[in-house]
Amino acid sequence: LEQGAADKAVVSLERALKEFDRLETKATPARAEALLGLGRAHLAQGDAAKALPPLEQAEQFWQTFDPASRAALDAREWLERARTARGRS
Repeated sequence: LEQGAADKAVVSLERALKEFDRLETKATPARAEALLGLGRAHLAQGDAAKALPPLEQAEQFWQTFDPASRAALDAREWLERARTARGRS
């Protein structure tokens, strides 16, 4: 994603999330980071509607797990960016 390859990032992150679903019994910080990355990748593709669900899930996880963390702030900021972008489209 950081290298400008949003399409490849979506594929990789969706694959990672399927593995998290298969291997984990509850959400973890690593899964939340994958959700955040997927949402960001969809935003980079210009698709705020697709970005919202994973960003909402990531933000919800961090608000429960550690609401004062930097990760919670990042998730909240990206969710707001997606909501703003969605409002413009």
